[in-house]
Amino acid sequence: MNADDRLATVRSTYDLVAESYARLLPDASFEAPVDRGMIEAFVAHVTEGSTRSVVDAGCGSGRMTRLLSSLGVDVSGVDVSGGMIDVARRSNPELSFEVGELAELPSRI
Repeated sequence: MNADDRLATVRSTYDLVAESYARLLPDASFEAPVDRGMIEAFVAHVTEGSTRSVVDAGCGSGRMTRLLSSLGVDVSGVDVSGGMIDVARRSNPELSFEVGELAELPSRI
């Protein structure tokens, strides 16, 4: 299986499970305390600087994108799965989400 086939498999698999994934993990409350601590440290670092914009690369259903936004970060989400992006947009209409391949993201967005 080549890289294009693997990417197509990943995309179709996440498209297939997008709705059930969002029901099982609707928000960031399932994160371990150490993970929440890392997220909070990241937010503190980002918001100290002059640029508060970040990309949630591999955002899935947008649960972390929503958390980062609620903590004061200007965030947008990108995911390879159109199904996941559909869920993210529906659940978070105030945030920006795009379908895209992570390998094709520019080094500075």
